Amino acid sequence: MTEPFPHELEALRRWLTALDERCLTRPLPEATHFIVTPLGWPDRSAVEGALQRLGVRVQTRLVLSAWPRLSTVLQVTRRTSEALRRALLFERVWAKVAPDEPAEAWEVSLDDATLLAHHKRALREPLRNVTVDFAGRLPRPSTLHALHLADADDFFASSRRLFTALELGAPL
Repeated sequence: MTEPFPHELEALRRWLTALDERCLTRPLPEATHFIVTPLGWPDRSAVEGALQRLGVRVQTRLVLSAWPRLSTVLQVTRRTSEALRRALLFERVWAKVAPDEPAEAWEVSLDDATLLAHHKRALREPLRNVTVDFAGRLPRPSTLHALHLADADDFFASSRRLFTALELGAPL
């Protein structure tokens, strides 16, 4: 895996800045999203069953085809050079692990998202999660997860970023 070039970091910074500016004009959504990543895609029915057992109701589903860049939008909230570098490294791994596989955003209520946050580890545990060491480019190995849910203090802002990114287009 190659180290990101300065022009790639700058392009990502510019795109995220445009996204940030557009987010400011978008109202906060009334619900948030639980993401089944490409790693969890084959196990969607098992995930759905686990959510039903918890009493969580999925309101809508949205297929996400540009997952590597959308994962950056959802994960990277700081715009430091190191955060952008890390994001591009993750994008490259996602592009290799699941080059054409979609993710899916499942809209859930705030109460259900709060419940899911308490069960996130248990929900992820039986699924295909991939540990990546990044060949020493990051201080420690990291994990690509089958499921993504923003932290509780970022539920609505994360959904706002997701929909703004879809509106702007998510270039790779």
